[in-house]
Amino acid sequence: PNNKNLTFYRKLILNFVIKNANFVTVCGNSSKSFLLDNVSSEKKIEILPNSIDTDVFREKKKPKKYDLVTLGRLVSEKRLDLLIKVVYLVKKRYPRIQVAIAGEGYLKNKLISLTKKLKLESNINFLGFSTSPQDIYNSSKIFILTSETEGLPRSMIEAMSCGLPCIVPNVGDISEVAKDKVNSYVIRPYDNIAGYAKAVINLLSNNSIYNNYSNLSKEIVLKSFSYSKASNVWDDIFKGINLVRDN
Repeated sequence: PNNKNLTFYRKLILNFVIKNANFVTVCGNSSKSFLLDNVSSEKKIEILPNSIDTDVFREKKKPKKYDLVTLGRLVSEKRLDLLIKVVYLVKKRYPRIQVAIAGEGYLKNKLISLTKKLKLESNINFLGFSTSPQDIYNSSKIFILTSETEGLPRSMIEAMSCGLPCIVPNVGDISEVAKDKVNSYVIRPYDNIAGYAKAVINLLSNNSIYNNYSNLSKEIVLKSFSYSKASNVWDDIFKGINLVRDN
């Protein structure tokens, strides 16, 4: 089917699943608002943020091989072409900047071609799929996303748990965790290449800001995204289901 038909069928399936579920979990308030506007009622929606194993994803003091890291599928909505163009701008200030792109996807060859076109082969490293992303995070200074659409990306939370300040777009539920000029830089609009480049330079050139954002990133993950936090939310959900059944 074409993209229009695919979107139609996805909505149809989504409507059916949600209407027949006792409860629906979403990652944040933006996702909840979307469902409320389209298919669901507030009583059956619970916010359940992505949770991670903070014993695995934790800061380890080790040499930093990469200045920037991103991790995810190499697909169109991730807009990694924007990231490559950001690196092109930052290279004017930091000629030896090193960037890690971890993941696989159908756009890999096109992204490699763009890297070569902009003469960034010595700066951008395509690492492929990783079974130990925590090692990549701990070998990097800053986590960056240039996606045009997201929910609440687990990779961002994992990176923050490892002490990486983030530079991310203001899409989906991201800004509920990544607080602009508090623990991260949140870029508006998502395709503001100059804004990303300025944020990268600010973090690389200011140790005080970097260390403060790093500490606050770890703090918010421990407070809100550990397995124990998720367990508490699930307990509340199951209590709610039992109340519905009892009634």
